[in-house]
Amino acid sequence: MLTVAEALKQIQESLSPIAPESVPITEAHQRICRQELRARENSPLFDNSAMDGYALKAEDTLSASKTAPVSLKIIDKIPAGTIASSELSAGEACRIFTGAPTPKGANAVIMQEDTEVQGDIVAIHREVACKENVRFAGEDITTDEILYESGDVLDAGAIGVLAAQGFTEILVGPKPKVAVIPTGDEIVELGQKLEPGQIRNSNAHMLAAQIERSGANATQGAIACDTLDALRQTLNESAKGSDLIITCGGVSVGEFDLVRNIVESEGQKVFWKVAVKPGKPLLFGYFRDTPLIGLPGNPVSAFVCFELFVRPAIEKLMGEKQNQNQFCSATLTQSVKPNKKRTEYLRGVYQIKNGEACVEPHLKQGSGHLRSITHINTLIEIPPGNEVLQTGTRVKIIILKN
Repeated sequence: MLTVAEALKQIQESLSPIAPESVPITEAHQRICRQELRARENSPLFDNSAMDGYALKAEDTLSASKTAPVSLKIIDKIPAGTIASSELSAGEACRIFTGAPTPKGANAVIMQEDTEVQGDIVAIHREVACKENVRFAGEDITTDEILYESGDVLDAGAIGVLAAQGFTEILVGPKPKVAVIPTGDEIVELGQKLEPGQIRNSNAHMLAAQIERSGANATQGAIACDTLDALRQTLNESAKGSDLIITCGGVSVGEFDLVRNIVESEGQKVFWKVAVKPGKPLLFGYFRDTPLIGLPGNPVSAFVCFELFVRPAIEKLMGEKQNQNQFCSATLTQSVKPNKKRTEYLRGVYQIKNGEACVEPHLKQGSGHLRSITHINTLIEIPPGNEVLQTGTRVKIIILKN
């Protein structure tokens, strides 16, 4: 069996990002940038006031205090969006508002709270340092500076920066089309009557939600019955318009586990079986040149293997730079017995207690305990071994993305 790292590496090396598309900036939020974006202009564009107050020459305020203020003549008022009508001379000041361009000749701004006005005279109640309360052109961003690189996620801050720079269209990674195919004679769609021995199609809806949360578009194929013809038909339909196929069930060693058989005989199997718990019978390969990840049918196994392997695959298809699972560490709040041969990923809750990162495993960890994947925010990596990990042990965790 492959290790988790080996399996993930093989998936990543087999996939290539989908060709980018251009979208309006209004649709670029949380998309993956697929071009180098450089600043078109300085930000700020011009020197401007960081406060409502008075623009002046700092040297005019030497020795100013509340008991011995310096008086300056107000020669102009500069609201945001306007410019001064004349250059500032010694002994003069301009009323100015936040964001307004500082007038020529001024080198500082004093807050209005430190002044007192009578007619066209402003009393300065303290010394002002040169450059105080002035935002200078280019101090945030300089022209031609690299803002974002291909593979960066365009979050809300990025959208604000790009809009301020005048970008209207952005080249991004498309949202991959991911087909979900549930398999098994025992699976029935929601709304249909359950016959003895049947279960509802919950996994496909869970996986579709995970796909959408990953930034891709999910489509659900027909439930594939346990015959090669039915499975082949559903796979053929899904392969036509999908960037990735996810099957659920049919990848173990049973007589009716047909997904592995059809991929081996009519597609290309890259690997089967990973030393992971839950999810050992994971399959990766191709069907009709479309990449396929075969997940186990147990709901927890499907959920965990999606987070470990499918989400990074989707991120690779979108062109994201950070398409590997990101680990951090936390302290166990209870003891854990490792699996002897496989790396185990426990569902748990990560939180900060008394300034320390802690993680509490869910009470139920069985692969059929669907409720154990609710109200959690992390997967806890437990390496194989024979020794019990005691309370207080530091472990690696993957914080689940919302």
